[in-house]
Amino acid sequence: MKSAMAMLAMAAVTFSGAAFAADPDGAKLFSKNCMTCHGKDGKGETDIGEAMKITNLTDAKVQERLTDDGIIKQMTDGSKDKETGKDRMPSFKATLKPDEMKAVVKHVRGFKGK
Repeated sequence: MKSAMAMLAMAAVTFSGAAFAADPDGAKLFSKNCMTCHGKDGKGETDIGEAMKITNLTDAKVQERLTDDGIIKQMTDGSKDKETGKDRMPSFKATLKPDEMKAVVKHVRGFKGK
């Protein structure tokens, strides 16, 4: 009986720990994976961002045009230059999990109007 109670207690602790797992930190993920090109503030005012004419993610019109699913698709698939066929943005499907991509989207939405 004691071993059954101990196992039940361990299961409860394990389950409760999983239930309270922290959400991914979108700001940290953006900083690690996106900031080199998009800049800390999302304006794209970096050497790479300016050379590639990266979209200003703080622009309200850009924020309206972009859907959450569209941003996730871009992170998943990456993008190529329409004229040269060269990569403009790498794919992050091997780097970021779906919940991490959603956290990045939430962070990007925070740039609106800054």
